[in-house]
Amino acid sequence: MVFSIRSIFLYFIPIPKGMSEPTTDYLQDFERHINLIPADKGLRFINFLIDYIVFNIVNYLVTSIYEGFLTPQYEAYLDENAALIFTLYGALISLAVFVLFYTTIEYYTKGRSLGKLATNTIAVRLDGSPITFKDALLRSLCRLIPFETIAALFVKPWHDSITNTTVVKKTWN
Repeated sequence: MVFSIRSIFLYFIPIPKGMSEPTTDYLQDFERHINLIPADKGLRFINFLIDYIVFNIVNYLVTSIYEGFLTPQYEAYLDENAALIFTLYGALISLAVFVLFYTTIEYYTKGRSLGKLATNTIAVRLDGSPITFKDALLRSLCRLIPFETIAALFVKPWHDSITNTTVVKKTWN
């Protein structure tokens, strides 16, 4: 015979005569469930614009620091090949900043970016659970796929479909 904590509790503290066992779960009022209403393309475009502007500001600051520290030291040695190498390093730094920017913001804010905060939307897994670090990282890497931004105008964005995530309006019932 299996005993639950509730049955043991009721054994020692029986329900008084004339009273019935409560049938209402009083804690259900405190539970909050997110409604999974997909965000429309207009909201997603606003998210993109805000995130794009903020990313470019952050990227400009980081690449300016890179150029400020390294370029003056090697300016006398720069020829065409060295200038190309510095340009390639700058592009690699921009890619790293891009992935770090989106991954850290979406992971630490549980699926929100600055654009999503502004439009009250959130990225979640298809089952409604919060995204994981792996999801945030894969979403960021998928954004680097060529033409992903343009394709998002016509089909579900690849950074959603590949990672089994979606962006929904953040509403509570």
